Amino acid sequence: MIGYNTGFAQIETLPPEQAGRILFGRSMVVIRALTTVSPLLFIAGVGILIFGAMPRETGASLFMPTLLASAFLMVFSALISMRDVKNRWLRHIARREIRRRSNSLVDSDASDAWFVEVVPKANWDVRGLSENATDVGFLSVDFQNGCLFFEGDSKRYRIPAGALVEFEQDHYSRSATMDKYGARYDVRFYFAVIKVRLSDKESAEIPFRIRINGGFFSDKSQRDGNAKLLRDIERLKNNRTNIKQNLE
Repeated sequence: MIGYNTGFAQIETLPPEQAGRILFGRSMVVIRALTTVSPLLFIAGVGILIFGAMPRETGASLFMPTLLASAFLMVFSALISMRDVKNRWLRHIARREIRRRSNSLVDSDASDAWFVEVVPKANWDVRGLSENATDVGFLSVDFQNGCLFFEGDSKRYRIPAGALVEFEQDHYSRSATMDKYGARYDVRFYFAVIKVRLSDKESAEIPFRIRINGGFFSDKSQRDGNAKLLRDIERLKNNRTNIKQNLE
């Protein structure tokens, strides 16, 4: 058990047999490929619908079969383009993989485990990446042990309350197309950025973003979830301070 007097965070790289099976697993690679071609699937659905509606000399109608095929392609295209659907599938994969680990720090099925990603600030402004997160997994605020625990796809973190230097909310924005007429709007991605002490001379900054919360992806659900996570971290830090003062 990691106690309150531990002042340094530990970042452990997972062994090859456990790492890289979530964020860049086979099923997620397939989903990203489908996302790339999803506009083509939608166009194909429209084309099939137009083809089925065209009059024919024989009088035979292909409208109903082509309508069903068209609807399937367009709905499928919409689903694989939805951020929430992809993130829920990613969470499913993460839970499955982490359950297989005998030494996991976090119970991925626990109701208080946050499904988060780690996105270094260097990646916030990089365009064209299919995935700008370097890790994804479950974060737990463990008040009993006085620690933050993260079980990820490539690393696991043990962050005692005493190793927390500072924490704050931050965000970056991405411009996205709102409708078929080309209207643009900014999508904000909110982070709980924490600075931790690794040794007397070394520290690290870790930007955690809640990948999926209780509701669907929206600016409000992101802000609300991020605010709660930061409150839990502040409470963890304060609990450690109070216990330390009581022991003195």
